[in-house]
Amino acid sequence: MKSGIHILPIVIPVILFSIICSVIINKTRYVKPIVLVGAVLGPVANGLLCLLDVDSSNGNKIGLLILVGVSIGLQMQPLFLAAQISAPKTPGGTILTTTFINFAKSLGGAVSGNLADAVYGASIKRFYNERIANAPASIVKELSKINGDTLVNSTQSLSGYSDETLTFLKKIIMSSITNVFYMQLGFAGLGLIAILFISNRRLPEGESKPESKPESNLESNLESKPEAESKPELNPESKLEPKPGSSPDSSPE
Repeated sequence: MKSGIHILPIVIPVILFSIICSVIINKTRYVKPIVLVGAVLGPVANGLLCLLDVDSSNGNKIGLLILVGVSIGLQMQPLFLAAQISAPKTPGGTILTTTFINFAKSLGGAVSGNLADAVYGASIKRFYNERIANAPASIVKELSKINGDTLVNSTQSLSGYSDETLTFLKKIIMSSITNVFYMQLGFAGLGLIAILFISNRRLPEGESKPESKPESNLESNLESKPEAESKPELNPESKLEPKPGSSPDSSPE
């Protein structure tokens, strides 16, 4: 429950700035400048997260997470548009491009999530083994029944310890989380470098005048046809008229 609430400062700005980006791109047709702003803000936001500490207030946490959400919101939709603008102009080119982007996004999320877990777990074990050796005797005695693996698997086992021991363990956990933030900072820097190579093309401008309806074109074509093209009607009485110089009653002798 608490983890879901803590992620709201990221989710809400992502939604809001995705909508704002759509409006700006629709008005200006510029894509890359918006992506660059979000890409520059990414390393800054993730770097500021590394300043969080055990005693950081909720206001600091929410404010820094909002910056991360703004960075993501400024890049999410424009990157899709930039890829579709550069997609091959062949049948199915845009569909294949969109499919590849969704696949890459899902793959990146899965890989980065596993890397974050690995960095967090390895950092807790290393910091615990390093700091427990120099900890006071009272803390060592209280933590004699746990180790680094216990902290990695669950932090609910921290209840029942003295304030001094809890502060000791929280600092270990916070240092491990900071290492995860450093990893995010590296990924954000790589993203900034990659975004420099996206296309500078603007969003194609839509047609200003709507196409005329087929019915109106058909009517104008019919009206423009000359009357001379119409076939003359045959008079049935003209077939019965005799030729000049011949009488109808004359017969051969």
